[in-house]
Amino acid sequence: MPTDPNIALLFAAAGLLGIYGEFCFPGTVIPGAAGGVLFLLSVAGFVEMGARLSAAIFLLAGFVFLAAEAWFHTRWILAIAGTALIVVGAVRLHQHMHPWLATAVSMPLALLTVFLFFIAVRASENKKHKEGVVFWHSDDIFSSVRNTHLGKKEITLGRDS
Repeated sequence: MPTDPNIALLFAAAGLLGIYGEFCFPGTVIPGAAGGVLFLLSVAGFVEMGARLSAAIFLLAGFVFLAAEAWFHTRWILAIAGTALIVVGAVRLHQHMHPWLATAVSMPLALLTVFLFFIAVRASENKKHKEGVVFWHSDDIFSSVRNTHLGKKEITLGRDS
């Protein structure tokens, strides 16, 4: 368990990167397990060192803002506010935290988080659009309806291959 708040912050960042790696490449157990252990060690270290509750609230609110930006597309307003909240939360986490290190670690981590949220939301939206194209029947025959260049509707039936 780290006793220096700067090392605990680096553990937290490395842990979150490992968890992100597990989400990007599911099935590889080592990044997720190592990331979870590092993140829990950093949380335990911050609790033992007496981290400020207000900083934890700033960090949590920042991640909520980043997720809201990915869902609501507010033209980067919530992303900028979430990144600022995460940086302020990281700087305020402990009285002996170096501000330059907290900023250098938390800002790229916040930007990576918003990027991954955008990818997840876009993949979810693409999946919804693809599901609405094909209508499955119980006899395993699919049909699709499309407009031809003459303005008539064409119905095609066929087997799924």
